[in-house]
Amino acid sequence: RLEKLGIDSSKLPKDLTEEERAKFARLDFDKATITWQRVLDTCDRHLRNVTIGMGPNETIQPRETVKGETPREQHCRNTGFDITVASEIMAVLALAKDLPDLREKL
Repeated sequence: RLEKLGIDSSKLPKDLTEEERAKFARLDFDKATITWQRVLDTCDRHLRNVTIGMGPNETIQPRETVKGETPREQHCRNTGFDITVASEIMAVLALAKDLPDLREKL
């Protein structure tokens, strides 16, 4: 993964620069592609659709910007909870022996 990010893979974690650490720690995925939401073992229909990340400390530094010069952006998104007792996937998860078996069953 380090080489893919353009970071020398022979470096020890303590030798990484602040910029390299930020590159390595950032999860590079589209939040809109999350298909399996958080799950609860309770039936609370009000939690099926929620907005998260609206607190004053829920901000992120935009990519390719300079810390301190560019204002941080609010990191909120709409999500929700799936109810586990209504989820057939949880039954499959309980019966799976390992990850390959889970993938085959799904």
